[in-house]
Amino acid sequence: MTQQHKEGWHSPQDSMFEHLRELTDALPIGIVLRREDGTVYFNRTIGGVTGYSPAELCDLTALERVILPQHQPLLRVATAIESDRPSSHYEVQLERKGGGRAWVDVSARRVDWRGERVQMISLMDITRYKVLEEQLIRNAMYDGLTGLPSRCLLEDRLREALAHARRTRSLLAVVLIDIHRFREINELIGSQVGDQLLMQAARRLGEMVRESDTLARGTDDDFVVVLNHLKEAQDAERVARKLLTVFREPFTAEPHHVYLDASAGFAIYPRDGSTPEELVKNAASALTFAKNNLKDRVMAFEPAMHAMALEKLRLTNRLRQAIECGELQLYYQPLVDLRRNEVVGLEALARWLHPDAGLVFPDSFIPLAEESGLIHPLGRWVIREACSQAALWQGNGHPPLRISINISPAQFEEEELVDYIEETLALCKLEAGRLALEITERTFMGELEAAAQRLQRLRQMGAKVDIDDFGTIYASLAYLRKLPVDSLKIDRIFIQDLTGNGGTAQTGGASGSGVGVSSPLKPDPLAAKTSVCSAPALTRAIVLLGHSLNMDVVAEGVETLEQLQMLRELGCDLAQGFYFSQPVPADQALACVADINRRLTQPHG
Repeated sequence: MTQQHKEGWHSPQDSMFEHLRELTDALPIGIVLRREDGTVYFNRTIGGVTGYSPAELCDLTALERVILPQHQPLLRVATAIESDRPSSHYEVQLERKGGGRAWVDVSARRVDWRGERVQMISLMDITRYKVLEEQLIRNAMYDGLTGLPSRCLLEDRLREALAHARRTRSLLAVVLIDIHRFREINELIGSQVGDQLLMQAARRLGEMVRESDTLARGTDDDFVVVLNHLKEAQDAERVARKLLTVFREPFTAEPHHVYLDASAGFAIYPRDGSTPEELVKNAASALTFAKNNLKDRVMAFEPAMHAMALEKLRLTNRLRQAIECGELQLYYQPLVDLRRNEVVGLEALARWLHPDAGLVFPDSFIPLAEESGLIHPLGRWVIREACSQAALWQGNGHPPLRISINISPAQFEEEELVDYIEETLALCKLEAGRLALEITERTFMGELEAAAQRLQRLRQMGAKVDIDDFGTIYASLAYLRKLPVDSLKIDRIFIQDLTGNGGTAQTGGASGSGVGVSSPLKPDPLAAKTSVCSAPALTRAIVLLGHSLNMDVVAEGVETLEQLQMLRELGCDLAQGFYFSQPVPADQALACVADINRRLTQPHG
């Protein structure tokens, strides 16, 4: 190869490549052209991607040498393409000149350039996205508050433990520990104090478990312990009682000294189940009995506990009657456009007006609906009711507002869901552009192509699609490139951590449940510290990610002016939360919107 070629695009006599040189040098990604005679050209941007100038790379062999050895085969596969169609995208890591590593997306294809077949190889720097992906994985695998493994990582560890127990024919136990009246504590002395208490409880429990066991964060106020290598069933009860001793001493969260009480329920492999789901479910049944037993706070699972299923059946039938008898009602929470400083939408949230219990929030009945299958008629009722209300406002000449509806994963899987939405819009004479569907990341895991097709149909109708609770579940960022999505909704946990004081925990502010209704693992202080301290950086990264994909970014759970101001600084597009308004009934929604718009025109609105 001549010196001209080694320096990149330096063949003035080869005029047919001059125009191509100008085009590729203007691109923000690295481009390599390989001609039929083997001559290789690198554009100028390749230096920004690899740290090496075109003269230093000079050919594909030199490029391959800067790729990490384990990724070099992927580069060879990508560059071996002979088709007009582009190759698959391969993610490889390379050593940059001067130190440091970069992640690069590599693809290749053959193109015709004025009669000559030329191979075009593209290298796009995706380091920023990979770093964000790793952060999201960490947030999915570890609880941001306590640093303990999350339910996602717990499930993986429990499956590994069960496989080992089968091979060694040993016993294993799953213990669930629940802190009594923790929600009441949060309401009385604040969520900040509650968070400190949970962190202290996690620390104490972590000091009690063996290195061969796993301690994880369950839901808001419970912990899960996997006890491995048990010699006899009685060991599980002994350890469970020992774990509860950590609650004997008071917990301190200045200026409060709080005594906490807790219960434990456990299930043993293989006696009480052979799968993670069975063991956790049966341990939960035992825990329910323990919480209701004033004499003994530790209970082992017994088959008789399945009598609880009869009570659950009774409640399921009662919920079915509620749906049929019109005891459900939609409340609406305003959505504010931070760029225009006005309300642009309303999120529809289901409430149960129970004749005896009064107003029931979705977290009390949506899990039952999902488990029983009632989520399907309930979800259709929400769609029908929300569209009817929006059409009524539209017909009365009120300003156009987007109506957002949460769709549960089970509901999204209905084959006729899109048809039902289309029929409902036609029946209500409501423009599809007035409807937005909020779907969580969990919905897309597994059936990405089917989900993309269904979402595409919704988009073709004119409806909007938002990803709700973004960042709480690890799903590869690759799906964002494939799914037709309009907005990302940052989960409220990031917003609460944004300014270091999340305000008062929102109860029932948004559904969070779908359907608008939507080795030892000890505490990892670094994980907890990183999650809290990096909330602004992570929020900014999500905003940048959304904007780079032409998506709006929505913050939910905004409770304070300080949070709102920071979100504006971070470039967030829309926001909702108790700072603006709690969810209100339909007959109060428009007045609520007018009041918010009035406040937004005032200083510090």
